[in-house]
Amino acid sequence: MSKVAIVRVPHYLILTLSVALWTLSSGCYSNTAEKNLVSMFVVPEMAYDVKRITLGGENNQQLFFRIRRPYPSKDILNSYDHDLKLAGWTKCVGGKESWDYHRDASLNDRPFVHQIAHYWINRADEKLGIVIITYYSKQLGGKHQPDNDVQNVAVLVQRGVNLEKEISVLSLNCK
Repeated sequence: MSKVAIVRVPHYLILTLSVALWTLSSGCYSNTAEKNLVSMFVVPEMAYDVKRITLGGENNQQLFFRIRRPYPSKDILNSYDHDLKLAGWTKCVGGKESWDYHRDASLNDRPFVHQIAHYWINRADEKLGIVIITYYSKQLGGKHQPDNDVQNVAVLVQRGVNLEKEISVLSLNCK
């Protein structure tokens, strides 16, 4: 008789899978000068559970960490926005630019999700980036706020994509 192992998938992987609009192609991109697509993002000193993940090849990478920040703090998001702008990226309008919340029935232990996301593109380097900050809650606090102060921060960068197609699929405006 064979045994079956039950594996619990961490929230950051669920988040990654939920951003499945990103094509996970390994590609044939030959630029070896930049192996770490998420290296420009400084991880705050108080962050924990820091993970750098390659998704389907070096052209798809994610930086994930948790940090305690009171809701609705956007200091990390604002800092990354500043860094991306200085690096020549273009901010896109669309998606979840302000805090939003919903219930996700698939997350039994913390079904209430508060989330904000900013999308960025770098046309010269054919890169698409997204910075997502999420709180997961057992129940809603007062005024529909999370019941904790743990931000789950995910930065996803994909290189070598068809930017116009992705902009269209994601309904973004990138000027």
